[in-house]
Amino acid sequence: MIAKGDLLVTSQFDKTVREYQGTTGAFVGVAASGGALGDPLGLAIGLDGNLLVSDGQTNQVKRYSSATGTFIDVFASTSLADPAGMTIHNGVLYVANSNSPQGVQALTPPPARTPVNLCPRCPIRARGT
Repeated sequence: MIAKGDLLVTSQFDKTVREYQGTTGAFVGVAASGGALGDPLGLAIGLDGNLLVSDGQTNQVKRYSSATGTFIDVFASTSLADPAGMTIHNGVLYVANSNSPQGVQALTPPPARTPVNLCPRCPIRARGT
């Protein structure tokens, strides 16, 4: 789990995100890896608390669990061109493309999904129940 105050650094050498202790600089461990991470460049903590990593090789923003460091999914991939720096402001993810006429792109989160009950007399059940 990423500790508050720790430093996260992308490593193009071993294609990971590394975590260092915030006050001593000691290496803590690999904070994120997998998901075919090719060229990690930018980092941001998403609104859900998970780690977002821009991948310049695949032109995607990938999401990793901040608790385990495992790959969750591809968060964004639409018309990105060598995405580098990222920041979140007022709920919008801004991605700087280093090889694109688009420059900075604003990526809004998808709308929340609301379950639809197609059978009014049938109860809505959670998945797996």
